[in-house]
Amino acid sequence: MAVRTIEQIIKDVHIDFKSEYLTNRRKQVTKSMDYYTNNNTDQYISGYFDSESLREIPVFKMNFVKKFVKKMSGVYKLNPSRVGGEIYRGAIANKDRYNKELERLTNLNGSMATVIGMEDGVFNYTPITFYDVINENDDIRKPVALIYPERQIIENPVRGAKDVYVYIDEKSLIRFVEDGQILTNTPHGLGTFPVVFTHDEELVDLPYSNGAVDAISSNEQVNIALTELGLGLRFLMFGQPWMMTDSPDQKKLKMGSDRIIRGGSKDKFGIANAGGDLPGTIEAVKFLIEAFAVSRQMWVQWSNEGGEVPSGVSLNIKDFERLDDYVDDFARWEGYENIFFGKEQIIGKNKGVNIGNEFFVNFTEKEYPNSPSEQTVKDTFELTNGLVSIIDLKMRMDKNIDEVEAERLIVENQAINERLNVKAIENPMADNRMQQEDEDEDVKDEE
Repeated sequence: MAVRTIEQIIKDVHIDFKSEYLTNRRKQVTKSMDYYTNNNTDQYISGYFDSESLREIPVFKMNFVKKFVKKMSGVYKLNPSRVGGEIYRGAIANKDRYNKELERLTNLNGSMATVIGMEDGVFNYTPITFYDVINENDDIRKPVALIYPERQIIENPVRGAKDVYVYIDEKSLIRFVEDGQILTNTPHGLGTFPVVFTHDEELVDLPYSNGAVDAISSNEQVNIALTELGLGLRFLMFGQPWMMTDSPDQKKLKMGSDRIIRGGSKDKFGIANAGGDLPGTIEAVKFLIEAFAVSRQMWVQWSNEGGEVPSGVSLNIKDFERLDDYVDDFARWEGYENIFFGKEQIIGKNKGVNIGNEFFVNFTEKEYPNSPSEQTVKDTFELTNGLVSIIDLKMRMDKNIDEVEAERLIVENQAINERLNVKAIENPMADNRMQQEDEDEDVKDEE
């Protein structure tokens, strides 16, 4: 394989980024981010309506993309526990917060790149939503360089301004404009290619995954339907004026629910009521949302659905398919965590910070809240069988403390309880069972 120089890569990048595929991907990423941030989403459906219709009502802009993306992102719902040295824990002070957002953006856009840096002994992470990647021997699983525009979002471009691009590999960071003129070329001194790529699915033949395009498409369909519903409600209340006339001055009229129309004595005038099935439209909108949710192993509960509050066990059963997907997500993100750590080791070493070799990450699976009786049974079983300690239970109740603090609080609370003569209840469920057995014996004696 012929090896391209950096100058040749930069010369070709303008052609690459103007290709139809990357142009369409950049538009899709911009659209995805607009829906995720609920920014100017009316631009994507206003073209389905004429200007006169939009004069009657505003475009409906309900946005459920972010809600569903957050629902799909369960790996970092709770912060994972990482085994590493004290220096490492201090160096990744910002990592849990970043990874939580990175998981969501990965599920939204399909593929993300993260540029790792280090400042004052702490790692920093820069998310890149749109990029092109250079691979070794065209193997999509062996990226060696990243190219991306500094201005990620293409909204409101400055007239006449040229796009500035960034090229980064294992040695250099180069900034250049789209015509190939190099602005800066500096060695980054990080000792490795400081980029980690994350994807919502395993790659097949392209270096990108599509992400939540189905959520965005469903959201558009719903907004179109609700805008039509709004128009129907307006004409249902006010009606649609109409007039039959032979006057040459009245051949073309701008009609609307709020316009006054003047005609001659022989002209015919009336108001037509809007037809359509409004309740049916609402049910169709609910179906669109539910159809998307089911395709992603999720479910929707509407506010008008009553009934008893479900228990944690029943929610786990109902969400079983989605929990099964989380198992795959945990495995994939555990791999990404190891890639991150390998890059951080080298970067830290080149920055004079030794984060050590010890590393292990343990993800905390999401649990639905149990009823008091369910939680009591669970805690009692785990304590009795040595699966957890009282310190573990305290840390489960308060996720912001460590083992030392949990033990201190338990000792302190026990001392207070002894001073106040508060008796401990070791197994309330056992007491309940004994009471039930006594009642059963009493019934037998009476018989």
